Amino acid sequence: MKCNNKYRIQIWPLFLVVLLLINCKSYAQGVQNKVGNTNNIRILRYHPEGNDFVIVNGDKRYNRALYGTHSAFRVEGGDLPEFALFMPGIGGDMKLGVMTSAGSKWFNDFDTIEMRYRPGTILYRLKDKSIGNAEIHLQLLAMNDRDGMLLKVQIFNMKKEISLICVYGGASGMHPSRNGDIGADPSSDFFLTAKHSEGNKYTIEKYGFSLFFNDKKGDITLTGIVPSFLSSKIGDANALNSPNEIWHSKKNNLTPVFVSKNKLEDNTPLYFSVYRKDSSDKMTYQRLPKVFDNTCKYFQAIADRVKIETPDPYLNTLGGDISIAGDGIWESPAYMHGAVAWRMWLNGWRGLYVADDLGWHDRAKTEFCAYNKMQLTAPDTAITFPDPNFNLARQKEKIGVGIYNEGYITRLPKGKLVANHYDMNLVYIDEMLRHFQWTGDTAFLRKCWPVIKRNIDWEKRNFDQDNNGLFDAYACIWASDALQYSGGDVAHSSAYNYYANKEAAVIAKTLGYEPQPFLVEAAKIKAAMNRILWMPDRGWYAEYKDRLGLQLLHKDAALWTIYHSIDSDVPDGFQAYQMLRYVDTHIPHIPIKCPGLKGNYYMLSTTDWMPYVWSLNNVVMAEMSHTALAYWQGGRNEEAFRLFKSMIVESMYLGSSPGNFEQISYYDKNRGELFRDFADPIGISSRALVEGLYGIRPNALMDTLTIVPGFPASWKKAAINLPDINYTFNREDNIDDYEIYTSFKKEMNLKFLVNAKAANVSAVEVNGKNISWKNNFNAIGKPQIELLLPTQKTYSIKIKWGYLAQTRAVYDSNAAVNNKFVVLFPKAKIISLNDPQKILSDIQITDNHLTAITNGSCQWHSFFVQIQQGQFCWWVPINIELIKPIQIVGAYDRGKNGISLKIKNNNSGINVDNFTISVNDYQKKIIASIPPKHSSDEIFIPAKYLFFGTNKISVQINNRKVDTLITYWNVEDKEEDLKTRPSAYKYEAVNIWGFYNDKVTNIFKNKYMAPRPSSPTLQLPVQGVGNWCSPLVLPDINDEGLRKNAKNNYFKLQNGLPFFTPANIGSSNILFTSQWNNYPKSATIPLSGNACHAYFLMAGSTNAMQTRMINGEIIIHYKDNTSDTLLLKNPDNWCPIEQDYTFDNAAFPIHAPQPYRLYLQSGKVAKRSDRYINIGGLTTVGIQGGAATILDMPLEGNKCLQSLELKTIANDVVIGLMSVTLVREKQ
Repeated sequence: MKCNNKYRIQIWPLFLVVLLLINCKSYAQGVQNKVGNTNNIRILRYHPEGNDFVIVNGDKRYNRALYGTHSAFRVEGGDLPEFALFMPGIGGDMKLGVMTSAGSKWFNDFDTIEMRYRPGTILYRLKDKSIGNAEIHLQLLAMNDRDGMLLKVQIFNMKKEISLICVYGGASGMHPSRNGDIGADPSSDFFLTAKHSEGNKYTIEKYGFSLFFNDKKGDITLTGIVPSFLSSKIGDANALNSPNEIWHSKKNNLTPVFVSKNKLEDNTPLYFSVYRKDSSDKMTYQRLPKVFDNTCKYFQAIADRVKIETPDPYLNTLGGDISIAGDGIWESPAYMHGAVAWRMWLNGWRGLYVADDLGWHDRAKTEFCAYNKMQLTAPDTAITFPDPNFNLARQKEKIGVGIYNEGYITRLPKGKLVANHYDMNLVYIDEMLRHFQWTGDTAFLRKCWPVIKRNIDWEKRNFDQDNNGLFDAYACIWASDALQYSGGDVAHSSAYNYYANKEAAVIAKTLGYEPQPFLVEAAKIKAAMNRILWMPDRGWYAEYKDRLGLQLLHKDAALWTIYHSIDSDVPDGFQAYQMLRYVDTHIPHIPIKCPGLKGNYYMLSTTDWMPYVWSLNNVVMAEMSHTALAYWQGGRNEEAFRLFKSMIVESMYLGSSPGNFEQISYYDKNRGELFRDFADPIGISSRALVEGLYGIRPNALMDTLTIVPGFPASWKKAAINLPDINYTFNREDNIDDYEIYTSFKKEMNLKFLVNAKAANVSAVEVNGKNISWKNNFNAIGKPQIELLLPTQKTYSIKIKWGYLAQTRAVYDSNAAVNNKFVVLFPKAKIISLNDPQKILSDIQITDNHLTAITNGSCQWHSFFVQIQQGQFCWWVPINIELIKPIQIVGAYDRGKNGISLKIKNNNSGINVDNFTISVNDYQKKIIASIPPKHSSDEIFIPAKYLFFGTNKISVQINNRKVDTLITYWNVEDKEEDLKTRPSAYKYEAVNIWGFYNDKVTNIFKNKYMAPRPSSPTLQLPVQGVGNWCSPLVLPDINDEGLRKNAKNNYFKLQNGLPFFTPANIGSSNILFTSQWNNYPKSATIPLSGNACHAYFLMAGSTNAMQTRMINGEIIIHYKDNTSDTLLLKNPDNWCPIEQDYTFDNAAFPIHAPQPYRLYLQSGKVAKRSDRYINIGGLTTVGIQGGAATILDMPLEGNKCLQSLELKTIANDVVIGLMSVTLVREKQ
């Protein structure tokens, strides 16, 4: 019996949303429409003054570290003038205040506290009514020759007697989990408290005091030097309410603190020092002024290593800041992973880049010499060995098996050769290759050549075993935790290998060896990336391609795929531009909202992957900086600078620590602000600054220094001083002056590329002589001058621009598919067209006009038009968003009455006249004329025509029909309320008991052993959940609530919708399919009769590596050989059984209605749980007992059903069907 179309299910709306817009949804809007964390209003905590980061009356303690001895030791200062030592282990706190005849007060409580972080030192200006008009100045330093601190105290304009109280104590010896760093450990770990003072032992000495305390790594003795030991005593840490109280306290041997009292004299400095006692110590108070001055000079010299000048005060602090931070992560013989947290040697991350870009070539060489010795020289075979102790998720960490064969470089720069779970080779070798581009040191290069060759062979042997030119990635970049490609062909690792082979060919030729094998391999990798991973209709490289299963392309690329490919010179200029547009339009942009900050700034998340797991979707400073570098490399100077400044301002001025190179941003939804002076952002930001903003790109092996200034077009001046080079830029009217002074050890020719200010050039002078210049015909976005100049120490370049203004393309950036599209270039001539995404047809070009018909998918696209104007010829990118000619632009709830929507005419030059709208049994003809780019009046659809769930809306215009889906869930309606409404339907819960093949609770109790790759790789653990970092995680799935509430084997939703499901706990209750061999890849259930709608109760697994793609399908087959398909897509409607997704409008966006879930242990139905559990290493939104998902789809009620096919598409997932309910006509 066919379903009668006269009646449909009546369901009152809870909410509704458009699921698809005429079968075509733009994946994302342009940058200008990105939103995220809009309610998080930030304050500008710090502001720049010259080279200083300044704050007045800040509220944080221990939030600015000072480094001194290239060790884990540091001095903690901060907004408030209270200081602590980290030895490592907490070595005590110095607290200061004043006593006057009127009372006493701690410095922390003063009325005005101005703190300025001048990279390498912290300065304070203190004012308070208790000291009248006097002003107290402090300057804090870390010592550079020993583990200790120096403090200078000086008062000005003192009119009454004031005594300085200095307290030192609280040396707990505690070792916080992340060395006391921001976001991981509380600042209270450093507080001077009675508890922290327990076990401290003091001796008053003639110079001050000695402090002995226990640390887990050994006993420590500190020496304290104060102006007068005669005014010193041991007090009680319980008496810290005021300086007066502590001064008059009695010694308490259980909780002792050192207290000194010193009379202040106007304009006369007092000095204090606390440091680790040394047997050769001969420090005296009399020496402190000179020691203090010498220490100041020492850190000033480091800060002066890089000097920059720009029109932007927020950037002018960066030179000294990055120099001090770069020095802080050095601990011979190598760079650390972080200055504070993660202070350990890890050769493979990006910290090492700081060495060459900032001129520490000797340190780079020291690190290379150390780690080169740690490279394995045997065996020369790869023995795949998934570790059973880690559920096969990673390789056995044992020399000689897994990836630990000839060519592997171990984690530590000295000591025993130890296997480690990271592939540290790729980035390390990349840093080495770029080192020689800076130095041209062929003698050292010859020593490193065997290491480079072994590395290239190692990568090939382990990660391209099928020899197709594409490489697996084995934890080889910062975002490596939980990143597992299961032997697939990966873009970023392939890009690294392309660059390594390309540069190895240059090195081989330089050293007199045969370059051809490396050239052949490089060409093979590039060709494979372009043939297999490049998506020409989209314009970017896919993240990876599966090795197994259906060998799917994972199209949703991460930031690292974009910037590594560009940084490794894989894409050509047109490809690079398209890839950067992917970042513009697809990667989530989170706006920085700060009333005190002028301009529009934003942060990027690394991906939009879900569900969240650490390192796969975060907001990370280093990733922002590397992306900014890619924008500069791709010629996108304005956006590159916006990105760069965004992350500088967010971390260094809005964040907790002034001048901080944070690891994770405040805008990271799951971690928030985390860590200080992390090596990755320090290293890659040095490249972004030097190679990006200032465009200094040497290649000493090719005898060429390339300079491509990346300044914003509005800048009229800039300068940089580096150990290897300095240059200045000045613009007056239409004359640009560049003064370049080089001091590279290797002489190089200069290739100078600069964006043109006008469309013509009056003259170009170099060192006072007119020279000819070249037009860069490959320039994209802006015309560009190219100068090729012979080697010299000094270049004085003067460019006199003409006054012919450059043309701008005139076009509409929103274009309807199959419509006429026009681009106009006033005062220019079109030379050529490059349409790589094939979105244009019927192309006509006449002088400065281009007309065409648009084709292609509904998303953002780019094509390129080469134009000539004045003396220049360049490529202009045209960015358009293709949209459907007719769209439903809004559908919203009108209460219990129904919904309203509008029809938009996106056609150009064509009216939409009269149309019919149909929804289920509702049909209405609209007599109206909708002009181009306009919308119709509001159209109302009564609620009685709407299904519970998904409704298909059709718009008929002449002979053309367009469809869209609207989701209209309302699980909360009560069944008795619905019975009062007329209806001609019935629910039929299909009994599929005979098709079940397992219990839902067994999903993670299985062992998924095959298929698995035969090469060494990182992969999903055998239990089917978790990742290589959390391989033992085992969520408990418990369907007790579902079975308990399944009365007579039927579970009913509140609105009466029934699902058949066995109540007996011993019965199977799910049909699983999977690409794993445990279950069939697909399964078919016979159906019969007619139905208008189908509802499904489903459960299964998915993970972040299968995100933004179809994981499975439900296909309804009809007897006429047609079918309807419900695509199961992570995260739109396919959810992991063990957790809920975390959605927001920033890093975790969703483009579809959120489905209801049935929580298996409780039997409750809701969109989100009211309580979550932490599943260690996996999620903080874990579901106790797991959850199924309720999905639905409209069917063709006039067609006879044949079968339901359940199919798994993606690898590493299980797709399960628990119940099917059809909507049929009542007899």
